[in-house]
Amino acid sequence: MQKIVIDTNVIVSALIQRSYPNRIITELFIENKFQLCVSAELMAQY
Repeated sequence: MQKIVIDTNVIVSALIQRSYPNRIITELFIENKFQLCVSAELMAQY
């Protein structure tokens, strides 16, 4: 399983439009293809 860090801008873009960022979020949360890696600071920013 691949480990990734998602920038806040990717999350915002995924919520606004159906493009590549949306695909990342879909595969991350629905298809469980990635393991999300976050720090406490990044989680606060999300």
